[in-house]
Amino acid sequence: MTIQDPNPAAPPELTAAKRALLEARLWGLHRAPTVPRRDPAAPVPLTFDQERLWLLDRLGQGETAYNIFTGRRLRGPLDVAALERALGEVVRRHDVLRTTFREVGDAPVQVIAPFAGFALPLEDLSALDAEARAAALHRRVAAAAGHRFDLAAGPLFLAALVRLAPDDHALLVCVHHVVAEVLQTVFRGEDEIAPQSSGRYRNQFRQVAGR
Repeated sequence: MTIQDPNPAAPPELTAAKRALLEARLWGLHRAPTVPRRDPAAPVPLTFDQERLWLLDRLGQGETAYNIFTGRRLRGPLDVAALERALGEVVRRHDVLRTTFREVGDAPVQVIAPFAGFALPLEDLSALDAEARAAALHRRVAAAAGHRFDLAAGPLFLAALVRLAPDDHALLVCVHHVVAEVLQTVFRGEDEIAPQSSGRYRNQFRQVAGR
Protein backbone atom coordinates (compact mmCIF):
# COMPACT_ATOMS: atom_id res chain seq x y z
CA MET A 1 0.00 0.00 0.00
CA THR A 2 1.34 3.37 -1.03
CA ILE A 3 1.18 6.20 1.43
CA GLN A 4 1.01 9.62 -0.18
CA ASP A 5 2.80 12.52 1.37
CA PRO A 6 0.11 14.85 2.68
CA ASN A 7 2.35 17.79 1.95
CA PRO A 8 3.71 17.22 -1.60
CA ALA A 9 6.42 19.52 -2.79
CA ALA A 10 5.18 22.49 -4.80
CA PRO A 11 6.11 22.51 -8.50
CA PRO A 12 9.16 24.57 -9.27
CA GLU A 13 8.42 28.22 -9.98
CA LEU A 14 8.79 29.13 -13.69
CA THR A 15 10.84 32.10 -14.64
CA ALA A 16 9.11 34.83 -16.63
CA ALA A 17 11.02 33.81 -19.75
CA LYS A 18 10.04 30.14 -19.47
CA ARG A 19 6.41 31.04 -18.78
CA ALA A 20 6.34 33.25 -21.87
CA LEU A 21 7.86 30.44 -23.97
CA LEU A 22 5.31 27.90 -22.66
CA GLU A 23 2.39 30.23 -23.33
CA ALA A 24 3.66 30.89 -26.84
CA ARG A 25 3.86 27.16 -27.55
CA LEU A 26 0.38 26.54 -26.15
CA TRP A 27 -1.00 29.39 -28.22
CA GLY A 28 0.67 27.97 -31.32
CA LEU A 29 -1.12 24.64 -30.86
CA HIS A 30 -4.50 26.37 -31.14
CA ARG A 31 -3.71 28.71 -33.99
CA ALA A 32 -4.52 27.82 -37.59
CA PRO A 33 -1.33 27.33 -39.60
CA THR A 34 -0.35 30.44 -41.50
CA VAL A 35 0.07 30.27 -45.26
CA PRO A 36 3.04 32.24 -46.52
CA ARG A 37 2.24 34.88 -49.13
CA ARG A 38 3.13 33.82 -52.64
CA ASP A 39 5.64 35.88 -54.55
CA PRO A 40 3.51 37.40 -57.35
CA ALA A 41 6.43 37.13 -59.76
CA ALA A 42 7.07 33.43 -59.05
CA PRO A 43 5.66 30.84 -61.49
CA VAL A 44 2.98 28.49 -60.14
CA PRO A 45 2.65 24.78 -61.00
CA LEU A 46 -0.42 23.74 -62.99
CA THR A 47 -3.28 21.80 -61.50
CA PHE A 48 -4.13 18.43 -63.05
CA ASP A 49 -7.02 19.89 -65.07
CA GLN A 50 -4.94 22.84 -66.23
CA GLU A 51 -2.15 20.54 -67.38
CA ARG A 52 -4.64 18.40 -69.30
CA LEU A 53 -6.00 21.47 -71.10
CA TRP A 54 -2.48 22.73 -71.76
CA LEU A 55 -1.47 19.39 -73.31
CA LEU A 56 -4.58 19.34 -75.51
CA ASP A 57 -3.80 22.85 -76.66
CA ARG A 58 -0.20 21.92 -77.47
CA LEU A 59 -1.42 18.93 -79.48
CA GLY A 60 -3.78 21.17 -81.44
CA GLN A 61 -6.85 19.43 -80.04
CA GLY A 62 -8.11 22.29 -77.90
CA GLU A 63 -8.82 24.90 -80.55
CA THR A 64 -12.04 26.69 -79.50
CA ALA A 65 -13.70 23.69 -77.84
CA TYR A 66 -12.89 25.08 -74.40
CA ASN A 67 -14.20 28.57 -75.07
CA ILE A 68 -16.96 29.78 -72.77
CA PHE A 69 -19.00 32.54 -74.38
CA THR A 70 -21.74 34.73 -73.01
CA GLY A 71 -23.47 37.78 -74.39
CA ARG A 72 -25.83 40.27 -72.76
CA ARG A 73 -28.21 42.77 -74.33
CA LEU A 74 -28.05 45.90 -72.21
CA ARG A 75 -31.18 47.91 -72.94
CA GLY A 76 -31.59 51.40 -71.56
CA PRO A 77 -29.08 54.16 -70.77
CA LEU A 78 -25.59 52.77 -70.33
CA ASP A 79 -22.58 54.38 -68.68
CA VAL A 80 -19.87 52.85 -70.85
CA ALA A 81 -17.05 54.28 -68.74
CA ALA A 82 -18.53 52.77 -65.57
CA LEU A 83 -18.90 49.38 -67.28
CA GLU A 84 -15.28 49.54 -68.41
CA ARG A 85 -14.13 50.39 -64.88
CA ALA A 86 -16.19 47.54 -63.43
CA LEU A 87 -14.71 44.98 -65.82
CA GLY A 88 -11.26 46.37 -65.17
CA GLU A 89 -11.79 45.89 -61.45
CA VAL A 90 -12.76 42.25 -62.07
CA VAL A 91 -9.52 41.73 -64.01
CA ARG A 92 -7.51 43.49 -61.30
CA ARG A 93 -8.98 41.45 -58.45
CA HIS A 94 -8.83 38.01 -60.11
CA ASP A 95 -5.32 36.75 -60.87
CA VAL A 96 -6.71 33.99 -63.06
CA LEU A 97 -7.82 36.58 -65.66
CA ARG A 98 -4.17 37.69 -65.95
CA THR A 99 -2.68 34.19 -66.03
CA THR A 100 -0.87 32.58 -68.94
CA PHE A 101 0.69 29.12 -69.29
CA ARG A 102 4.32 28.84 -70.35
CA GLU A 103 7.09 26.27 -70.34
CA VAL A 104 9.93 26.73 -67.88
CA GLY A 105 12.48 24.04 -68.52
CA ASP A 106 10.42 20.99 -69.42
CA ALA A 107 7.38 21.81 -67.31
CA PRO A 108 4.43 24.14 -67.86
CA VAL A 109 3.79 26.78 -65.21
CA GLN A 110 1.26 29.52 -64.55
CA VAL A 111 2.57 33.04 -64.94
CA ILE A 112 0.46 35.81 -63.42
CA ALA A 113 0.96 39.20 -65.02
CA PRO A 114 0.56 42.38 -62.98
CA PHE A 115 -2.57 44.40 -63.66
CA ALA A 116 -1.82 46.98 -66.36
CA GLY A 117 -5.24 48.50 -66.93
CA PHE A 118 -8.20 47.40 -68.99
CA ALA A 119 -9.84 48.86 -72.11
CA LEU A 120 -13.27 47.79 -73.35
CA PRO A 121 -13.47 48.00 -77.16
CA LEU A 122 -16.65 49.70 -78.40
CA GLU A 123 -18.02 49.27 -81.92
CA ASP A 124 -20.93 51.45 -83.03
CA LEU A 125 -23.41 49.77 -85.42
CA SER A 126 -26.24 52.21 -84.75
CA ALA A 127 -25.96 53.86 -88.17
CA LEU A 128 -26.86 50.60 -89.98
CA ASP A 129 -30.41 49.66 -90.88
CA ALA A 130 -32.10 46.99 -88.76
CA GLU A 131 -31.31 44.07 -91.08
CA ALA A 132 -27.67 44.99 -91.60
CA ARG A 133 -27.27 45.71 -87.89
CA ALA A 134 -28.63 42.28 -86.91
CA ALA A 135 -26.36 40.55 -89.44
CA ALA A 136 -23.33 42.48 -88.22
CA LEU A 137 -24.12 41.62 -84.60
CA HIS A 138 -24.37 37.92 -85.43
CA ARG A 139 -20.95 38.10 -87.09
CA ARG A 140 -19.45 39.81 -84.05
CA VAL A 141 -20.98 37.18 -81.76
CA ALA A 142 -19.61 34.32 -83.88
CA ALA A 143 -16.15 35.93 -83.98
CA ALA A 144 -16.07 36.43 -80.21
CA ALA A 145 -17.32 32.91 -79.47
CA GLY A 146 -14.78 31.41 -81.87
CA HIS A 147 -11.81 33.44 -80.67
CA ARG A 148 -8.62 31.37 -80.61
CA PHE A 149 -6.86 31.92 -77.30
CA ASP A 150 -3.08 31.67 -77.04
CA LEU A 151 -2.43 30.07 -73.65
CA ALA A 152 1.19 31.25 -73.63
CA ALA A 153 0.62 34.85 -74.70
CA GLY A 154 -2.84 35.55 -73.26
CA PRO A 155 -5.02 37.16 -72.29
CA LEU A 156 -7.53 34.36 -71.75
CA PHE A 157 -10.37 36.84 -71.30
CA LEU A 158 -12.01 38.77 -74.14
CA ALA A 159 -14.70 41.45 -73.79
CA ALA A 160 -16.22 43.77 -76.37
CA LEU A 161 -19.17 46.15 -76.45
CA VAL A 162 -21.38 46.69 -79.51
CA ARG A 163 -23.66 49.72 -79.74
CA LEU A 164 -26.88 48.97 -81.60
CA ALA A 165 -28.68 52.17 -80.63
CA PRO A 166 -28.07 54.94 -78.09
CA ASP A 167 -30.02 52.90 -75.51
CA ASP A 168 -29.27 49.37 -76.76
CA HIS A 169 -25.91 47.62 -76.44
CA ALA A 170 -24.55 44.08 -76.57
CA LEU A 171 -21.75 43.01 -74.25
CA LEU A 172 -19.81 40.03 -75.63
CA VAL A 173 -17.49 38.06 -73.37
CA CYS A 174 -15.46 34.95 -74.10
CA VAL A 175 -13.00 33.21 -71.80
CA HIS A 176 -11.00 30.03 -71.79
CA HIS A 177 -12.37 27.19 -69.67
CA VAL A 178 -9.77 27.76 -66.93
CA VAL A 179 -11.44 31.04 -65.94
CA ALA A 180 -15.05 29.93 -66.39
CA GLU A 181 -15.84 30.08 -62.65
CA VAL A 182 -14.96 33.76 -62.53
CA LEU A 183 -17.16 34.41 -65.55
CA GLN A 184 -20.14 32.77 -63.86
CA THR A 185 -19.79 34.98 -60.79
CA VAL A 186 -19.66 38.16 -62.85
CA PHE A 187 -22.46 37.62 -65.38
CA ARG A 188 -25.85 36.53 -64.14
CA GLY A 189 -29.08 37.15 -65.99
CA GLU A 190 -31.46 35.91 -68.63
CA ASP A 191 -30.97 38.20 -71.64
CA GLU A 192 -28.23 36.17 -73.28
CA ILE A 193 -26.92 36.25 -76.83
CA ALA A 194 -25.75 33.06 -78.54
CA PRO A 195 -23.84 32.45 -81.76
CA GLN A 196 -26.48 31.83 -84.44
CA SER A 197 -24.85 29.02 -86.35
CA SER A 198 -22.56 27.25 -83.88
CA GLY A 199 -24.21 24.04 -82.70
CA ARG A 200 -22.05 23.49 -79.65
CA TYR A 201 -23.31 26.75 -78.09
CA ARG A 202 -27.03 26.28 -78.73
CA ASN A 203 -27.60 24.22 -75.62
CA GLN A 204 -25.77 26.76 -73.46
CA PHE A 205 -27.25 30.09 -74.52
CA ARG A 206 -30.60 31.28 -75.87
CA GLN A 207 -30.82 33.20 -79.14
CA VAL A 208 -32.07 36.69 -78.28
CA ALA A 209 -29.96 38.89 -80.52
CA GLY A 210 -32.93 39.62 -82.73
CA ARG A 211 -35.28 40.63 -79.90
